[in-house]
Amino acid sequence: MNVWINFLTYGSYGGGFDPPLRYFSLYLSDLWADIYPAIDTLELNLGYPKKAPTEQATKWYSSLPYSRFTKKSGLFQVSVAFPELSARRSVGWYKLYPLFLDKLREVITIIDKKIGDQSEAQKALRTIDELTLLDAEKLKALDKAYEIKARQNRIDGALADRTARQNANIEPNRLIYDLRFYYRIDGIDRFYFAPFDLQLCGAILERLRAAKFKLPNYTHIYISVSDTYENALYHASRLEKWFAYSIAVLKNPAEYATKKEREKRQIVFDLIKEGLLDAAKIDNLDLATLTKVLDETEASQENENAINAVNPPRPLLNNR
Repeated sequence: MNVWINFLTYGSYGGGFDPPLRYFSLYLSDLWADIYPAIDTLELNLGYPKKAPTEQATKWYSSLPYSRFTKKSGLFQVSVAFPELSARRSVGWYKLYPLFLDKLREVITIIDKKIGDQSEAQKALRTIDELTLLDAEKLKALDKAYEIKARQNRIDGALADRTARQNANIEPNRLIYDLRFYYRIDGIDRFYFAPFDLQLCGAILERLRAAKFKLPNYTHIYISVSDTYENALYHASRLEKWFAYSIAVLKNPAEYATKKEREKRQIVFDLIKEGLLDAAKIDNLDLATLTKVLDETEASQENENAINAVNPPRPLLNNR
């Protein structure tokens, strides 16, 4: 069973767990893996009232608990009232944890009424008894262990997605619409590679579209850039199929700041090139067209650098 735990207030998503319960959904999924075999996914919504509730918000909150079971998909959706969530920031999860376990007991009762399997309910209740034994230090240790597991799950998911794309062998059939350069590196701000990331992506995209460069069933390429291959994979997890990630690695990102502007431009170009060639390899893209576009773009950048070296841009005059 996969367990998803959400916080809800009327009309909006209300956030999620903080330490030491950040990965409690994943832990509960493991704990209940062999319980309630009829349920493939449990979507548990913990509802709390708005600070200034409208009539509709009050009506929604007073309607809890609510549940629905779809046998065909194995999806069990349940929403229960958890008013204490409103004060979770000030109270903290160590104090709310026993109340949360009470909510899990309530959920088990609701599931039992829908499915009518008391033996499974008793198994689930015994796990709650085990959870009551987790003190603050054990919760911290569990949170850390599942942080590592959650990270590996995302990496494995990204690898599985890349393998599925490679095995699909779909003929490129949709004109590329967008090319983006996404980097997530510790200590690096979001303008670190500006303006070259946007400039070069725009120049390459324009040429690719002019050359009618196509992608298989998606239209956007997002290049995931990080300081290691694993980190880039971790940030290349997609939930939608209209875009696809490719990977590029910059091993020593701190050195980038020490480079001259021409060198910075070349580094960014090389990263975009690496990402596009990665996508081409996975999705069997038109390598000849891609290589031609990349060569033309690189040549145009070299020409621009040469012109600027002879005639450097004049500084803007201060007209005050």
